[in-house]
Amino acid sequence: MFNPCYDLDIKITEDYKNRVNEIFAKEEKNARSDRAPEVHRKDYPEIFEPLGKLGDWFSPVVRVLSHKPSKLGTTKIHLDVNEHDQYEQDRYVIIQGALNIPLFESKGVKTKWWRQKNPDNIHPYDFWYDKDYEMECIYEHEISKPVLFRTGIWHSVEQTPNDELRTMLSFSTLYTVDWDTIVSIFSSNGLVPLLSQKANH
Repeated sequence: MFNPCYDLDIKITEDYKNRVNEIFAKEEKNARSDRAPEVHRKDYPEIFEPLGKLGDWFSPVVRVLSHKPSKLGTTKIHLDVNEHDQYEQDRYVIIQGALNIPLFESKGVKTKWWRQKNPDNIHPYDFWYDKDYEMECIYEHEISKPVLFRTGIWHSVEQTPNDELRTMLSFSTLYTVDWDTIVSIFSSNGLVPLLSQKANH
């Protein structure tokens, strides 16, 4: 079984970071009030450049996050769903995985993944409405570089003491691509150092 998160061997340049910030500044005014801006590959093909040929494994709709975690609600336990129209499907279709490119200094912020302990029928937004369920933390990871990130199970982001701004690109896997598949694809291309190390031992 694969972990819910893996660091990737993908290099991000300062020019790329600057370009993402330019795109965010341009597109923020077009964003819906309750969501981060989303941009399309056809309009900004340069944001897919670090992914190379593997970019085709992801939706052409990309989220550009440059917010405090408390504003977006990511400090609450949640699943990622199709609220940015990454797919031509229902809003509540669960997104199984993402490739996240952080453009911020980590400062020790962790993401936690959770498993529900009881057979409760939990809506993806229940925790945002302060409903309470018994959960157990199953994994933690500090994101400081590009990562494959399992979004289709419960997760949350720690809020930093000062609730600092965090800028990040989030590429959602294609509708039919499950977590095992995307991890295997990146691993077979030598981009998951942890799995490469295990294979060599």
